[in-house]
Amino acid sequence: MVHSQFARQTRAYSMSISGITNQKWDDSVAHMSVRRYRLSRLLCSRSHVAAVAKDHQSHGLTLIWSSLNFEHKVSLIQGEYITACCFDSSDTKYLSCSASRVNIWDIPSGHLILESNSPNDSIVLGVTFSEDKTKILAACENKTIQMLALDAPQPEWQLLSSLQESDAASLGNANSPCAMVFNPSGTRIAVAYRGFPLSVWSVEDRRMIGRNSRHVEGRGLNGLIWPGVDTVSWNTRFGMILGKYSDGCVFKWDPYEQTNEELRTSARIVQCSPDGLSFATCDNSGMIRLYNFQKFTMIYQLRCDESPRALAFSPDSRRFYEIRDAVCTAWEPAALTDLQETGD
Repeated sequence: MVHSQFARQTRAYSMSISGITNQKWDDSVAHMSVRRYRLSRLLCSRSHVAAVAKDHQSHGLTLIWSSLNFEHKVSLIQGEYITACCFDSSDTKYLSCSASRVNIWDIPSGHLILESNSPNDSIVLGVTFSEDKTKILAACENKTIQMLALDAPQPEWQLLSSLQESDAASLGNANSPCAMVFNPSGTRIAVAYRGFPLSVWSVEDRRMIGRNSRHVEGRGLNGLIWPGVDTVSWNTRFGMILGKYSDGCVFKWDPYEQTNEELRTSARIVQCSPDGLSFATCDNSGMIRLYNFQKFTMIYQLRCDESPRALAFSPDSRRFYEIRDAVCTAWEPAALTDLQETGD
């Protein structure tokens, strides 16, 4: 169409397109860059992509872009290093936690709706809204879950549950958790330690559902050891946990049936897709791999110039994002669409 309209007028010249920085086609659909900040954490909602960042003085903020046209929407200044954050289910509120305060922001206006002190004497490692969006659940480093009722005249933190490992004397002392991750409904929480077994708890019943063990020939009692885990991600489709042991081995674990399967690959980051059909890993060399969750087989891979700091899937699981220093990149490989449509 362009040629037919303008070819006569430019007969003596060849047509070209300027402004292309990448001469090779790939699966990336957008690059969102920032100059003054270093990106560290990544999360997605239906309409937005959020990257937690810090400046040269470690002051925390969140940069939010549209997931439709990748336009920068708003920057939310926390002022302190952000330890946990989330969107609500309606995609209109964003919650960020730091050492001294918890903020709720309206999206996309960036208006501060509520500012509260953080739960006393502990760092928030995981946070979520309740299903009815009237409460905040905060998982804290002191192994408690605190609740903040948003509809109260003067919201104050209340202890909801204690996750103390009281029956684990034979396993040694549980150190502080390195990750505390709620499932999407906020009814379950996975608690990971670098030097103690991963456990899953029921938030509603305040009881432990299961503790992860690992079968290694020639080690431990009957080949069972209780390894540390440093990364966890929920697969709600199958009710399982995707995680990474401290030695870099990826695993999926059913806390109800106590079944465990390992993937012998080196990984630094693991992240499960929202639809539960796939997951992503990244190693120290910058290699990103996508896997079929059920079959534990690789379906896609790409190499980055630098090792990404974080990965996140879009809610429809057909796109994933990764951040490297000051750049967030969106990728749409056909392998994710094919997996949803064919199962392979």
